[in-house]
Amino acid sequence: MDRSPLTFSMQRSRMKAFLAMMLVASTFAVELHSANCAFDSLLLASLPLGGKPVYNENCTKMGIVPDGGGCEVVKQGYTCGVLACVQGKFEKPTCAAKGCKFDSLQYKNALSKVLGRPQAGITEQAERATLDADVAVDNLEIGNNQSTIVIDPLAVVNGVQFSGVGCAANGSVSSGSSCTLEKVGWDCTKLTCTAEKWGQAICTASGCPFDTLLESLPEGGRVLGGVNCTSGGTVRHGSKCGVSKDGFTCSPAVCKRGKFVEPTCTSTGCKIETIKLPAGAIIEGDNCLPGKIVQPGTSCRVSIKEHRCEAVHCTETSASFSNSTCRPDCTVQGTCCSVDDLEDKMSHLIAPAAPNKSMTSKVGVICPGGGLIVEVGTACGIFMDGYVCPAADCTKGGFNIQKCVPKGCSTLRLQLPYGAKASGAGCSTGGSVQHGQFCKIELERHTCSAALCEFGRFTAPTCLSGGQTILNITT
Repeated sequence: MDRSPLTFSMQRSRMKAFLAMMLVASTFAVELHSANCAFDSLLLASLPLGGKPVYNENCTKMGIVPDGGGCEVVKQGYTCGVLACVQGKFEKPTCAAKGCKFDSLQYKNALSKVLGRPQAGITEQAERATLDADVAVDNLEIGNNQSTIVIDPLAVVNGVQFSGVGCAANGSVSSGSSCTLEKVGWDCTKLTCTAEKWGQAICTASGCPFDTLLESLPEGGRVLGGVNCTSGGTVRHGSKCGVSKDGFTCSPAVCKRGKFVEPTCTSTGCKIETIKLPAGAIIEGDNCLPGKIVQPGTSCRVSIKEHRCEAVHCTETSASFSNSTCRPDCTVQGTCCSVDDLEDKMSHLIAPAAPNKSMTSKVGVICPGGGLIVEVGTACGIFMDGYVCPAADCTKGGFNIQKCVPKGCSTLRLQLPYGAKASGAGCSTGGSVQHGQFCKIELERHTCSAALCEFGRFTAPTCLSGGQTILNITT
């Protein structure tokens, strides 16, 4: 080996040059490496809250992300930018919240949760069924003021109307925006979208404006009291306002989802002592004794000597007696006649039984003006089925009544068997036959019964031929 001084000096010079080149290369590599980003060192501090990186070759443990590169970031309900490496440092990306699809409210077989105190008999299985909001409430005690319906975002909610931007079929609601819920009888909070997830809306049964109760009170009814049962107040769902009415027992008015259930009042009857009588009048009747209470519909007679008085009646609507008026009895003074007396006398003058099963024995009286009292000199018509009655004249001694006679028959109402003829006094076509008389009926090669006139109607004649009967109806 050459160990001369010249050779040794050359080797030292070469070594210095190599070391200088290595130093320059090392410095360049360090500078180049310092512009990159170590995945582990700065990543966690640079991620948005709740965000996660998407791992790949560089974006992994011990990985180096080159300057200008980046890692994808995901976050539930958000759209995020890239976690970028800039001059050796990660820059935190921004994430924008995603909106919500409105149709996600309409998924079936979901549960409308019902909070509150349900009545006995509601099983867990029933609660897990798809519930209509109204059904759910009807299963709660009406007195439960705390009862609410919680509308799950995925629940089927019948009867609820949604409004707002995107709050319709196939709509989309931006994060932070809300859908307004409306349901008759309910006060609902808004349903808000937050980062692709729906929140929860609570519908509480509406209270009732007290003043609306005043419009539905029974006549004569008044409010006894209750929480907020005053003018301008609002009565909570399930709460009650007491109702009273003189002479009645009333149910309370109950607030049910924004409307009062109208109270009902039942009459307790009428006290005899409450009857207002004209001066000098007395009460008559088995049930109309002092101290008694009679039921609605009961009547009590009122009388004053030589007067006609109207009876008093216990009414259902007011639980009180009607008023009675009395006027001098002109029939006693001989200046008028009573139609009631006329009807009573006529019913005694005529046989009480009807003359024919198809007739009525009721007497009809028609007087001018249609009143029950007529002046002297007035004539009233008398009518009764099967009879002819002369008019009754009102005289100072009362009605002048003449006896009614049975009505005759017109042959126009006599229907004969086909081919038959009628003969006898008055039996020709258009004739008239007196009550109790017969018309002979003739039909060739037949034997016929006569037609008898009874109280204005002919009996039905029959005709026989060889054992065969030909019938005819009477009219």
